Amino acid sequence: MDDYFLEEPDKSDFEAMVEEAIRSCFAGKEKLITPNINAFYLGKHKARPN
Repeated sequence: MDDYFLEEPDKSDFEAMVEEAIRSCFAGKEKLITPNINAFYLGKHKARPN
């Protein structure tokens, strides 16, 4: 099942792109950026099988 998860360096590139997309989507709403980035990583962590 791990075949569905990215490995370095693609993993870092993807994470950087998602973070930039969040910053772009919430531009002007700075208080929402960090919680949404944290939510992305929390969801990513929960999606990974044990």
